[in-house]
Amino acid sequence: MIGINNLNLTRKRSCPMLERKNKLMLLLTLGVALFSVLIHVLGRGTNLFDMMVQMHHSLAAEAHPVWLNVIAVPPILFLAAAAALFAQHRSHRLIPPLVTLALVSSSISLIAGSGGGTEFHFSIFMVIAILCFYESIPLLIGATLIFTVQHLIGFFFSPEMVFGVSSYSLTMLVTHAFFLVATSLAVILQIASNKKAREALNAEKDRERAQTVGEIVERLTATSGQLCGRTGELSAQAESSAGASSLIREHVADIYEGSQEQKNEAGSARTAIEKVGADLRQIVTDTSAVSEVSGQSALHAEAGNRSMGELMHRLTTLESSVSDSAERIRLLNEHARQIGEVTDLIRSIASQTNMLALNASIEASRAGDAGRGFGVVATEIQRLAQQSNASAENIGAFLGRINEESQHSAVSMQRVTAELSDGLAAAHETEDSFRVIRDHANEVNAKLRQVLSSGSLALENSGQASNSIETIFLIADEFVHACEQVKGHADNQLQFSGETAQIAAQLGGATSELRETIARIGA
Repeated sequence: MIGINNLNLTRKRSCPMLERKNKLMLLLTLGVALFSVLIHVLGRGTNLFDMMVQMHHSLAAEAHPVWLNVIAVPPILFLAAAAALFAQHRSHRLIPPLVTLALVSSSISLIAGSGGGTEFHFSIFMVIAILCFYESIPLLIGATLIFTVQHLIGFFFSPEMVFGVSSYSLTMLVTHAFFLVATSLAVILQIASNKKAREALNAEKDRERAQTVGEIVERLTATSGQLCGRTGELSAQAESSAGASSLIREHVADIYEGSQEQKNEAGSARTAIEKVGADLRQIVTDTSAVSEVSGQSALHAEAGNRSMGELMHRLTTLESSVSDSAERIRLLNEHARQIGEVTDLIRSIASQTNMLALNASIEASRAGDAGRGFGVVATEIQRLAQQSNASAENIGAFLGRINEESQHSAVSMQRVTAELSDGLAAAHETEDSFRVIRDHANEVNAKLRQVLSSGSLALENSGQASNSIETIFLIADEFVHACEQVKGHADNQLQFSGETAQIAAQLGGATSELRETIARIGA
């Protein structure tokens, strides 16, 4: 079994080596073939090779051109066939024989193309040397046989193509054949010796390899037994780890759900505290505005109180003035009454004067011309008495109207005095009300300042609470992410445990197969 495996390995190794040999041999054969074509061109186009033949032979002979063409074609055909096989399969078994035929035919073509020049017979040894690269005894024997047949055919049938002369001595033929065969035998012996040495070396390596494989088999047997036991333990541990990972995953899932709820509650609390903060800011703003309005109200109440003091002072002054006016109206009524009495007296006097003037007129008319002058005076006095009476009547009417207006003014003054008294009372009450409003406004303003201070403190505490809740939310969010990562790791661990169990099972199967293989190798 080990020998067969070693043979297969040797064959596998030889394939790349044979490919490299075939590639190099094709390149060398191409060079030899091209050199053969060049020799044919030079041999037919110049007299170079004729002079070389004449240096060795007294009488040179030329080969027929048709035969030269026939001999020049085979190297190209064999080389093309070998190249085509190399393109299909680089280690094809027919490539070495075709390369050998191409090299041998190229050498024959070189000799014929040069007109059988002795120098070009050394191409035979060049071909033998190149074929040594294959290390194939059959190829060397075949090439030697072909060259031998070439010389025999040339000696008996066409010496001018092989030797460049019309006749060739048997001694020279035997000499050529001897050196050709000797060279081939020497090369063959070297190849055979190398093969035997290589085979001995390979055999020694095979023995060492077999010994090494035996030791490896023993160690693998022991190791496989231990591995089988470890595989069972690994499988049990994998199952236990899978169970623990599943339990951890369930707990992590519960923690993740709780942390998610905590995060949601923290988010709700953050939203609520933000709303409370906004309300507090609005309250502080409104309270500040109300405090400002309340302060302005207190200022206005103080100003109103001062205005009411001034109003009361003016109402008191006005009451005094109204009382003084009432007294003056009373005096005016008294003076009007006295004027009325004087007017009545003037009216009585005017009436009496009118009566006296009337009597005087009567008496004057009785006196005639003597009393005419007195009658004129009596008439004037009567007229003046009437005017005085009329004036007295007018004055009486005027005084009546003054008296009536004075009475109305007195009534009005009395009503104004009463209303002023009521106004002063109302002003006192209003002053007291403004004083109460001012006190209440100051008290409200103080309370509002306290509320504003408390609102600012509450707003500051709300901000701190919002920051704390934001911190709690961030911590909850990070905890959720951590739970997600732990959950992912738990899932990975569970999957890894499952994969470990599968690997342990596969390893157990592989261990069994390894033990069977080791048993087969040991057998």
